[in-house]
Amino acid sequence: MKKLLCSIAAASLILCGCSKSEASKVSSVKEVVKEDYGVWLMKPEKDYTAVSELNPKGQGLLQIDTQKFGHLDIAYEMEMDEYPSTMADYTSNAVIVERNNRQGMINMSGKQLLPVDLDVMNSSRMAGISYGWKKTESGYEGVFAITSQIRGKAYILSKDCKSTEEISLNEYSSVPPTQDYAAPYLALQNGVFGVVAMTKTDSGATSGWDFEQLDPSVIHTAVVIDTVDEFCNTLHRVIYDPSSDSVSDLSSIGVYSDGSFVNGYYQVTDSEGLVSVIDAASQQAIAQQYQRAGIPQEGYIPLRKYGKWGYMSLDGKEVTDFIFEDARAVNNGYAYVKYDGKWGILKFEKTLKSGQQINISSVSSACIDQKMGEVEVIIDGLTIREGHSSDSTFIGNACYGSVYPYYETVSDGGYTWYRVSENAWLADSEGQWLKNNG
Repeated sequence: MKKLLCSIAAASLILCGCSKSEASKVSSVKEVVKEDYGVWLMKPEKDYTAVSELNPKGQGLLQIDTQKFGHLDIAYEMEMDEYPSTMADYTSNAVIVERNNRQGMINMSGKQLLPVDLDVMNSSRMAGISYGWKKTESGYEGVFAITSQIRGKAYILSKDCKSTEEISLNEYSSVPPTQDYAAPYLALQNGVFGVVAMTKTDSGATSGWDFEQLDPSVIHTAVVIDTVDEFCNTLHRVIYDPSSDSVSDLSSIGVYSDGSFVNGYYQVTDSEGLVSVIDAASQQAIAQQYQRAGIPQEGYIPLRKYGKWGYMSLDGKEVTDFIFEDARAVNNGYAYVKYDGKWGILKFEKTLKSGQQINISSVSSACIDQKMGEVEVIIDGLTIREGHSSDSTFIGNACYGSVYPYYETVSDGGYTWYRVSENAWLADSEGQWLKNNG
């Protein structure tokens, strides 16, 4: 870089004695000199404490007049589709970033939309920028906001995520504004869609639970609701799609994770705390027993195993090494990941479509050593270590089918070790874990 800067400086001095045509040639050459970051759109260089999606968790609010209960404000969980933020008509090309207990917004190219100066510490429940409800003349609308109990204010994020509007906390609710006495919720009773709520006597006292049938057209997307018996006792949870009047039982392999029904997939957690991702249409698991799972989007989902994050395609194939300290959903073809302590942006879609792999070799600094050959991983989750020893620092896991260049081989501890980057090694045991392609 220093040599490049010196060359540019020298060129600018020489231009003083050049003709206009000569100057034009030098200028055009300088413009095309750009650094190639390989799989990175932005190298890991941002020291954000956290990066998170703009995610309303699929909250819906139905305001309706009923025969048995009068007017009801019914909160329910609906499926999120496309980008989560579009449920509230916000721009999808944005993520929340945090540094020094302050939050702001950047887009998927790393450009700042909102300065990182919103004070998280003053926020209700210390949630920072989160989904809530702004009071309007006709009722409520879903918004993203940050609140300050000390100031008694809510700062509503504009739809383009570039500014905020200050309103009183009296005009904002961090939870869906519902009538507490009725505690209404959507349900199915003997296959019939409707609402369960508390009834009242003529004196105004509550007198128990009852069910009233509703027209399914009052909701416009698939919802997660309870089924109830004739006495309104809860039986189990299901996904109900009003467009087809179809009902899908939530998977029995684990407990449904609230707020995880996104783009046709949902998550369940088993007794050991491990997460599986289920295709709601087929009821088949595409990913089983991972430590964590992110948002499925644009054909991919971030997952964590053995303490590291990577990505799986929604057909169930791991497509990256599990080497990241954190990872966010793929958005507009890009993905924010934390690598080596800093946040960067992967050119996710472009890289995979070009046939390149996102692995320890491609995300690390280019290795200047002479390539000796290539090895292919032929088992799931092969460990990557910092040195050629089983005691060396764990870096992550290589995914099945990945092909890596290697620059050095060492026999150590009964294994053949291949150095696939400057400081990353894969072990093989007599051809059982790696295939040497020469």
